[in-house]
Amino acid sequence: MILRRVIKHFRHQEWAAIFLDFLIVVVGVFVGLQVNNWNAARGERAEEVYYLKALAGDAKASIAEVTEQVTFLEKQAAAQRRLVRFSDGAEQDLTTPELDALVQVGLYELYTVSPRQVTFEELKSSGKLPLLKSSALRTKLQEVDAQIAKVKQWESDIAQMFYLFSDPFLIDNYDVRGFAAMTPNKGEGNITDWLPPLKNRQDTRTVLQNRRFQNIVLYRGNTGSGLLGLTKALRDSYVDIDALIADRLDELGTKP
Repeated sequence: MILRRVIKHFRHQEWAAIFLDFLIVVVGVFVGLQVNNWNAARGERAEEVYYLKALAGDAKASIAEVTEQVTFLEKQAAAQRRLVRFSDGAEQDLTTPELDALVQVGLYELYTVSPRQVTFEELKSSGKLPLLKSSALRTKLQEVDAQIAKVKQWESDIAQMFYLFSDPFLIDNYDVRGFAAMTPNKGEGNITDWLPPLKNRQDTRTVLQNRRFQNIVLYRGNTGSGLLGLTKALRDSYVDIDALIADRLDELGTKP
């Protein structure tokens, strides 16, 4: 339609009309492009909000998970300190059940942290990380990814200490029925609750007062202290991520 009018105006040399037609075409194209850009921006904004809210859910779940690990590691460190005091002869009034509880927490239990990284991994694998317009948030998410890798490495090192030193020592020298009955089997109840912890017990208190036992506890305490520091830093990072997400959602006029 426009083309016919332009040809007609050219034939009659109607320059004003030609200019007007040209202006209509340019304005139409411009408006069309602006509408497309606006729709694309609106779509990107909606997608960013979706991922921000998903990341917020992951961050809150991870804060709870990592906080639980911090609490356990602090409890474990306290048990290890008391075991060393007993081994040194500074805390001799501990009963056998009390020692069982300290050995169970200080040397036998092994927990690992599992932060929720589902949304971040999806963003990374799909190449959509640039959807997050907060550069501070993108940087912090990548830092946390590296922190988790470091925590996992320390957990692996501690697990090796379990298998190479702690477990063999306890199996060879300590009557484990005391703390075996304390340790639940995940989702299946306690598989040794039929075992009376104090019946026919050997007196193994003296094996906790030799240098080998004390060295094992000290090594475990040292690595556990390092893991505790890394885990606290990881929790702080998730708190920062949660705050950055809230700030970005506020900028977008959306509630977390």
